Amino acid sequence: METNPDVWASDWTGVFSGSLADCSAWEFEDDMNCHRYRVNLAIIYSMRNKEALVAMALKHA
Repeated sequence: METNPDVWASDWTGVFSGSLADCSAWEFEDDMNCHRYRVNLAIIYSMRNKEALVAMALKHA
């Protein structure tokens, strides 16, 4: 992950918990070695924001 910090990552620490990513850089923590570094990703796998995704879908339906 650290060699390609601009592609994708899992938000396993809940940075975007309850909200959607806003295209700004954020601090990623590697779950393999706990190393932290800034990322600005094209794809974010957010595991804790189902409600925010549903709300946006309903708003634009």
